[in-house]
Amino acid sequence: MFRSGSSVLFTSARCAVPSTPAAGARSYASKPAQNSGSRLKAAQQASRGRKTVDMTGDGRVQVIKETLYESNPPEEDRIAALEKVIPSAEAHETILRAWQLHRRHKREAHSAEIARKYNAMRSAIDFLEETDRALWEKAVAGKKYQNVDQSGATNARLEGLVPREMRFPTELPAGKMWDYDWKAPQTQQETAPKRPQA
Repeated sequence: MFRSGSSVLFTSARCAVPSTPAAGARSYASKPAQNSGSRLKAAQQASRGRKTVDMTGDGRVQVIKETLYESNPPEEDRIAALEKVIPSAEAHETILRAWQLHRRHKREAHSAEIARKYNAMRSAIDFLEETDRALWEKAVAGKKYQNVDQSGATNARLEGLVPREMRFPTELPAGKMWDYDWKAPQTQQETAPKRPQA
């Protein structure tokens, strides 16, 4: 399809080129060529012996055209397709309410699970307080506001968190798992890079 059309355009474009120079243009030829357009004539004579392929009757081309350029459906078919896809307002509202009810049930189940875990932890702490007061004091002791208390320690080890000098986990073990010589900086001035004086 495209091959035959492009060759026709190419041939017509070559034929449209004027053989005489435009007015004011310089001509370097001493005499006009006797066989002007000889290439075109040779191409036409060579194409006479070949079989021309008519692509319009090919079924594959028709299928490609129908796939690329979809015809406009009738109005009745378009409305019927829309009615199949878009439900009625009542069905839409029912689906929306069912989805909201499902989300509410999940939210309530999550809240109940969190409350159950908190109550179990609270009862365990109360039981520990009744049985062993010293162990209970060690368990509940500690800084309540860890972020505020340790805000000054910029690069030092924070209590209760994973140590910063620990190597991050990878698939293969490293040759040196822990840097035992590492020391945490004590003040903020040691960690801050010195700025060049302007």
